[in-house]
Amino acid sequence: MGAYAPMPHVDGRAVDDIMDTAVRPLVEELRRLGIDYRGVLYAGLMLTADGPKVIEYNVRFGDPEAEVVLPLLDADAAELFLAVANGSSRERPPCLLG
Repeated sequence: MGAYAPMPHVDGRAVDDIMDTAVRPLVEELRRLGIDYRGVLYAGLMLTADGPKVIEYNVRFGDPEAEVVLPLLDADAAELFLAVANGSSRERPPCLLG
């Protein structure tokens, strides 16, 4: 198993599709259940001809995910994680990819 980023062939429309099918429904269900989840949500995906398919969700930030995602942040990861844990971050984290 491995991970890599950035993925130049995945454009903004594909990212929106992934968010709509794999991420937002899960986050909405957590909220509906009254779960105030604060942390990392890693969606392991496979892109298929029929659209994105979820292989796994992880709520930990270990390798290989951290190795690939953390260098894309254009912010101090510790400050970002603290803000999320305290509930004071509602913005999308700054990313080197725009």
